[in-house]
Amino acid sequence: MATAWCIFIIFSSILGFGVPACWLFGGRKPLNTLAWLQVPFIGIAFIILTLQNLLYFDLPIGKTFWLLWLVAIVLWIWFYRSGEILKSAKTLPYSAFIVAVLVYLVQSIGLALVGARYYVGYGWPDQLNYTMIAQFLVDKPFSITPADVGNQAYLANVFLFKNDRIGQSVLHGFFVASSFQDAKTLFEPLILLAPSLLALAIYALCSRIGIGKYHAMLASAAAGMLPSITLLHQLSFLSHALSIPFLLLWPVILDTLIDKPNRYHLTTAAVLMTAATSIYTELWAILVLLSISMIGLAALLSLQRWKLIVYCGVILVSPFVLLPFFSKAIFVIFMRLDAGILQNIYPWAFQAEGIARIWLGEFATTPVQWLHLLGIVMAVLATIGAYCGLALLVLRQIRDRASWQDFYGWRTLIVALAVLGLSLLPLGVFVRGTENPYQFYKLLITISPLFIVGLMVLASDYKRTASGQSAFALLRGTQTVLIGFLVIFAISTASTVNIAIQSTRLEAGDRNLGRLLLAPDIRTLQARLSQLHQDNLLITNVSTPRTAFAVNWLIGWLTYFARDNRIWLTTPMINGTDVRNQPDLAPILDLNSLPNDALILTVKNDDAFFKRPDNPVEKVWSNDTYQLIRTTPQSWFFLRQFTNPNGIETFREQPFFWIGKGVTTLEVFTLRSGTLTIGGRLFIGPSLPENPVRNIRIYTNTGFTKDLSLRRTNESFTVPILAGTTIISIKALDQPSQLMGPNHDRPLLLGMQSPWIQFK
Repeated sequence: MATAWCIFIIFSSILGFGVPACWLFGGRKPLNTLAWLQVPFIGIAFIILTLQNLLYFDLPIGKTFWLLWLVAIVLWIWFYRSGEILKSAKTLPYSAFIVAVLVYLVQSIGLALVGARYYVGYGWPDQLNYTMIAQFLVDKPFSITPADVGNQAYLANVFLFKNDRIGQSVLHGFFVASSFQDAKTLFEPLILLAPSLLALAIYALCSRIGIGKYHAMLASAAAGMLPSITLLHQLSFLSHALSIPFLLLWPVILDTLIDKPNRYHLTTAAVLMTAATSIYTELWAILVLLSISMIGLAALLSLQRWKLIVYCGVILVSPFVLLPFFSKAIFVIFMRLDAGILQNIYPWAFQAEGIARIWLGEFATTPVQWLHLLGIVMAVLATIGAYCGLALLVLRQIRDRASWQDFYGWRTLIVALAVLGLSLLPLGVFVRGTENPYQFYKLLITISPLFIVGLMVLASDYKRTASGQSAFALLRGTQTVLIGFLVIFAISTASTVNIAIQSTRLEAGDRNLGRLLLAPDIRTLQARLSQLHQDNLLITNVSTPRTAFAVNWLIGWLTYFARDNRIWLTTPMINGTDVRNQPDLAPILDLNSLPNDALILTVKNDDAFFKRPDNPVEKVWSNDTYQLIRTTPQSWFFLRQFTNPNGIETFREQPFFWIGKGVTTLEVFTLRSGTLTIGGRLFIGPSLPENPVRNIRIYTNTGFTKDLSLRRTNESFTVPILAGTTIISIKALDQPSQLMGPNHDRPLLLGMQSPWIQFK
């Protein structure tokens, strides 16, 4: 139910704001087909520009979102009273929107299977950052500093990004406030909107360059199903995913302005330019380049030359005028475009596999060698065909001298040149060398939907590109190209569906971090932490068999789930951010300020093997992996791991273990320095029957060492430990004269029954 509600809010918002805004920007005239295709984009831009400006006046989205809905209601009343609604409805391109909805449904298979509350796709760290930022924009004044945070640990990463591009997070936050859900729940329904928007943009572009309705529908569906686009939203790259439709629609927006340079089309272009810049500022340079080149060429041929030049200038400065407080960030972000960052994200960037992944997704990595090679060949041929189609689109316009007689023909040539130029952008990075694989592949993904356009040009317009051939040859050529396109479309769609399904599974997969959050124990932990309010919570290093990267990523999510509480951490890393680098966030790591009644989140393990005298613990909640306990922090310790090469067992219904094989270790975590006492009933083992005394060495990773000689008795020994993690090792110094066990591989030198452990 929550999933359907989130999707409803998203679609109703962008259409609810977009329709009356398009009508207003269009001079209060009935919407035509192109205006309808712009509606979702205008709706998004309207939301972002309004709320982002309010944020800079310390008005959180949670307090202003209702004003936007009030404005929408007023606009709809105005639109209704104008009598233009029915006239506008007659031009609605139903087929394009049906395709967009179908694309959303297919891409969101994983969302439907898991539900919005828990689904995270591949769950890369970017999703956590976007989630935290959106929640911050909903709940907090924009001007707060780390010094104002206190123990709200989830905000640690926000201060690194809040002055960066935030358009996507403003939109995210609006949906959060409007749906009364949290930011995590809304993330996946939002990012899955990107392929649907892309389908509308490609439909508009195909229609403008002369591709027929049904071929345009097919092209828009294929673009929305491209595995490259699926990969983008699965990896949680929200800004990039949302910006691609804006970029690919941009040539159509500029062409409309060139055709009729009036204030209405100028307003539309300026608003979309600003919104796209706010969402993904890295594309600002491309938008500027397209604007200058397209309007510049048109100005040479237009009778309204100076008007177009002035309008071009207005478009270029629109982000600085419509979002004045964001202006500085535009230049800061632009200057880092060439930075050598994230070079390992796309290791296949300059390999043939990189091209194959664009078309085939995970299918490109099949272990079957001949299928792998076939996939690469198919992908390379499809890419070559796509570039041929885009080049032929330009050549056709150049050869068609009849089109030179009117401005429409010249405009079509300008659009074709813009599309071809966009598709060649990755080559600009490629020719500079292989130092920037991240930038290269990011651009390749960005323009990859244009490959679909190129193939569709070949498939739908073969007769124009093959003049002089017989009718039979023309028909056969058209059918061959179209069949090839359909085969690629089918494989791409199958790959996209496969990726969506794989993202719901718990098994380890290629680049799938999200499966860790889908584990039942994490899901129940998420639900429990979300129920805590105004409590004090210590989150210990909740490491299970995972990498350090995954652990601090998980800790970041836990701080978000428990964001309504004061939080302390035993580790300084939150989703890759070292809290120690932000001195104002020191309270998060100051365990001396932890209240005595604090809840402690730990991992359950074998510490139940050891009894704990005089250390009462109240278990508030637990599942198979995690537990929430309440105890006195000063006397609390956590036995993170107990390892004994001889194993653990029971003797006379009591816990028991043998020392003698390798090193027995106890990994203990405490909040303060003190002494740890380990005791139990000792037994002299049978592996050295001629000696009644056993010699052992106890040492720690902090430098403590002590040798002991022990007999059969109730014995205990004390070890000094420091605050934090201490590894205590116990090693037998005697050499066994005989080995025991069925396989004669167990040196049983010293046994301990009913072990206990105490910290003071």
